[in-house]
Amino acid sequence: MPLAIEILLVLIGILLLALALIGSGISRRLMTIPRMHKWPRIVIAVLGVVMLVGGGWLLMTPNEKDGPSYADLEDHIPSTLTSWMTCEKHSEAPEGAVEAVCTSSDGAQTVYYSLFPEVNSMQAFYAKSVAPEELTDSECSSVEDFQTGGKTTYGNDEFPVLGDAACAVGSDDSLWMTYTDRRFNIVVEANHAEQEDVSGFFDWMNDTMPVGSADSTPATPTQTAAQ
Repeated sequence: MPLAIEILLVLIGILLLALALIGSGISRRLMTIPRMHKWPRIVIAVLGVVMLVGGGWLLMTPNEKDGPSYADLEDHIPSTLTSWMTCEKHSEAPEGAVEAVCTSSDGAQTVYYSLFPEVNSMQAFYAKSVAPEELTDSECSSVEDFQTGGKTTYGNDEFPVLGDAACAVGSDDSLWMTYTDRRFNIVVEANHAEQEDVSGFFDWMNDTMPVGSADSTPATPTQTAAQ
């Protein structure tokens, strides 16, 4: 619900309570307000309490409708991936984002998609997740690149920079690639169980690229990830 309406509910609640109080009767030297009948006064007071409490609760409760929905995210998951991987909503999404996790039938490949409401929160999550300042410049194309921990940017002829990318070896010796897609404010985290199979990893990595309108121009963050 829009913030203006939530504030309006609180104000109307306060006014109704004030009206119920005045309705109890006020007599002063310069002003006399007759007493309101009991039941109308009770109804007005109850309505005032409901609107005041309800408006206050809405103000203090984050409104999920203001952020991205899982349906929004599903529109960006490529069919080439869902044709052989199972995707579902992930309950442990980053703050303010919605997340999907896709897994292969044998469990050897996993992909996480995190959709953020805007580019800066996406960029902050990426920076926190991969700590790019601790990585070396790399093409992330060999086992050595992953073992060292590399970072790069990627793009195409139309857009020199579509996003940032980082690669690493996980604690279980699996391969990890994390990249951002600034066209849709999505972070993709792809995992492959076989450390030695870098070529196999990249064979299916292209299938993970988010899809959407060809007119989607990459957003420009106020601060890019540390390079």
